[in-house]
Amino acid sequence: MGRGFLNSDRAVGIILFFLGARRYIRGLFFIHRELFY
Repeated sequence: MGRGFLNSDRAVGIILFFLGARRYIRGLFFIHRELFY
């Protein structure tokens, strides 16, 4: 429990967070475009 924990779990967490944030931001942009254009 050291570099293995930091390598796998942390990398997967960051990737999942980044993908979720991208999907959320894309959804916000889509809603914004539907409302104002």
